[in-house]
Amino acid sequence: MPVLDAAVLGKCLKKWGLENLHSALSEYQSTRVPVVTKQVLHARRLGQIKQGLALHDREPFDPKKASPEECHELQQKNVPFFADVPLMLL
Repeated sequence: MPVLDAAVLGKCLKKWGLENLHSALSEYQSTRVPVVTKQVLHARRLGQIKQGLALHDREPFDPKKASPEECHELQQKNVPFFADVPLMLL
């Protein structure tokens, strides 16, 4: 994620220039905050599940009894936007 953040910030600075730093940072923030927020909340939830903590919408996770679907849910590739590239970088 840090490399992607740097790439997006670089594109914003290139587009707006240092004389419009506020606009560049505003665009960067509006681009990255929604994505990073979803990723952080997803990672927090996975951490709670993997630790076996009780959540309001599921039973505590037990790796010995977990179904293939439950194990699939815990894979990193299921993090929101994991394989996405922001359009501004294409």
